[in-house]
Amino acid sequence: MINATKSPLILIDFAIVSSSGLFRGNIESRADLEKKMALYPIEIDFGISQQDNTKTYQILSKIAINFPLNEKEEPKEGYSLFAESVGFFGFDANAELSDKQKQEFLQFSALSICITNMRLYLSNLTSYFPFGKYNFPSIDINALLHDKAEQVINNQNQ
Repeated sequence: MINATKSPLILIDFAIVSSSGLFRGNIESRADLEKKMALYPIEIDFGISQQDNTKTYQILSKIAINFPLNEKEEPKEGYSLFAESVGFFGFDANAELSDKQKQEFLQFSALSICITNMRLYLSNLTSYFPFGKYNFPSIDINALLHDKAEQVINNQNQ
């Protein structure tokens, strides 16, 4: 066993603020469901901010799987899932961290914590569905952060 080092990042609270889960279509087996769900994109959005005049940071995040955000579209067969969450984080008062270190903890650790909690929530939600729980695959956080940075730059240039 290895003695784990406690992180200076502190999870203060986490909550699901909105969610939806539906089963649609004529699917006959769990294998059929898994095959269809593997083809659907997993859409994730997030924002990291510091609450005014506090040392508390919040991460707002959304996950949509086969969940059209455009009202004109219909979900495809399978599970249609959406969850929106907020996570509140702080740092150990005794930790001496630069702004860059704090940013890295928030982007990598805190965001991963929020995504993991949402993954568990969606797994629990779908455990009551006809073909059992759905676990969406691991997410490449580096690619997610890169894509988010590009999205922010593109939005600023418009």
